[in-house]
Amino acid sequence: MELAESAPELRRSQISTAAAFVCGSALTLSFLLPMPSADGRIAHLPSVCLFHAVTGLPCPACGLTRSFVCLAHGHLTESLRYHPLGPLLFAVMLATVIYALAERLRPGLRVSVTPHLRGLIPLCAVVIFLIAWVFRLAGVDPLPN
Repeated sequence: MELAESAPELRRSQISTAAAFVCGSALTLSFLLPMPSADGRIAHLPSVCLFHAVTGLPCPACGLTRSFVCLAHGHLTESLRYHPLGPLLFAVMLATVIYALAERLRPGLRVSVTPHLRGLIPLCAVVIFLIAWVFRLAGVDPLPN
């Protein structure tokens, strides 16, 4: 990183690095954790979802850890059963890590996204998760176990 790098570029680089670290950590854990047992727990650990513990309802992300673990172990069908958006989010996280690595190897590499689109992408992601959550709450796509 050059000293003359502008503040927005430095901030963008820091965000990219942080995002790649979080995504890479989640993906690595997905490969390291064992497959969910018959009761749906991973390594016999209790659920850590505070929303579910308080309300008794699944949160929009309930099942994502199990979905990621199943996908990392090559079980696509089970991954989709635990969360229908798990494989898509897994792919987005993998792309984030790959892009961050490519950015480090080729410092001039930049994907230009307009400010409008930059704000629209997270909004669309939230709406898609909320729609999937409503289907889950309605029993259309119930959370197994």
